[in-house]
Amino acid sequence: CVSSSSERKATRAGRPPHSSLESSMKHVAAYLLAQLGGNESPSAKDITGILSSVGIDPDTEKLDALLGNLKGKDIMEESGFDLFD
Repeated sequence: CVSSSSERKATRAGRPPHSSLESSMKHVAAYLLAQLGGNESPSAKDITGILSSVGIDPDTEKLDALLGNLKGKDIMEESGFDLFD
């Protein structure tokens, strides 16, 4: 089913500005950016700095959960994704 641009905008307009999934993905994206930039173990401060640089206030609960789940792991290695293969 193909929807028009106005239908997609109307659907998005009914959601809160930052859905839970969108918010979580922003935290993950900031974590990945930090790792891709050479930071093997990004901290809450690192991720907060990345998000704040683009005007996003981090959700500390989600950030703490993300860091707890990824502690000691390389997310790129865990995912099996290699940018340079």
